[in-house]
Amino acid sequence: MDPAVDGVVNYWIKIAKDFEDKYIACKDEFDEFQSSSRELEQELECQIEITEKKNKELSKTIQKLQFENEDLREIVQNLRESSTRTISELEERLKRSDEFASNLKQQVRSLEQDNDDLERAKRVAMASLEDFELKLYQELERNALLESELDEKHELNECMQRLKDEARDLKQELLVKTKSDSDALTNDDKKSNIDNKTTTAVSTSKDSKITSGLQSQTSPLTPAVCISAMNIVTDLLRRFGSMETQFATFKAMSNQGPSTPSSSPPPPSSSPPPPSSSSVAKSSSPPTPTTSSSSSPSSSKIARISVDLAVMSGSEKKGKENVLRSSLRRKKALMAPKVLLK
Repeated sequence: MDPAVDGVVNYWIKIAKDFEDKYIACKDEFDEFQSSSRELEQELECQIEITEKKNKELSKTIQKLQFENEDLREIVQNLRESSTRTISELEERLKRSDEFASNLKQQVRSLEQDNDDLERAKRVAMASLEDFELKLYQELERNALLESELDEKHELNECMQRLKDEARDLKQELLVKTKSDSDALTNDDKKSNIDNKTTTAVSTSKDSKITSGLQSQTSPLTPAVCISAMNIVTDLLRRFGSMETQFATFKAMSNQGPSTPSSSPPPPSSSPPPPSSSSVAKSSSPPTPTTSSSSSPSSSKIARISVDLAVMSGSEKKGKENVLRSSLRRKKALMAPKVLLK
């Protein structure tokens, strides 16, 4: 044979063997691939089954979640609607509360102004009440003094009536005895001297008895003392007249009423009124000569008059003390409700 052909044949045989080796290798690889692919298919089928199960479960869960989502959406929608309604209501309430607060502020301001006005009016009322209480106390004191003066007036009426009667009796006795003494002096001076001596002794004894009966309050009185007693009686009469005028003014004030302001009556003067010309003439005129016999009964009456005057002065002091006590009691009675109110 030709070597070229043998070389070609060998060449192609080598190539065939190479392809055969490649075929065998490929076949082995294919077999391995098939076996591996089968295993993979089995594994994939298992995985597919597992995934299908998972997908079924997930689809179920998705459906559940979708239902829940729809429910939640409805709930959220309802909540949104309710929240919008509540927000709108709260906004309206806030507006109303703001308006109410502004109204309350205005009311508080008006109440504060009213309170200030009331406090001012209260202060004015308290001041006027204090002034009224002071005026009331003054009026009560004045009424008490006037009442005491009225009581004193009644007492003085009785005393003055008694003193007038006694003074009239004294004047009559003095006139009678001066006439008798003047007749006795013209008839017999000596006899009158003897009578004077005897009467002086008798009068001294009588005066001593009178002074002991009056507890040594009076002394033997002279005609000058009698005149001074008469002056005292006239002074008391003048005081009685002044008290009558005060009583008339008090009656006029009570008739006018408490609403009309009235001027207070002039207070009684502590000093006695000036004596009249008649009393001055009596006091300045020389005493008429009287016998000791005429002075003995008149001295007893004048002593009684002096005792009555002392009793009157004591009664005046007691009346003033009673007036002061009554005024203090009335003040306490008026202050008690004021303390309770405070």
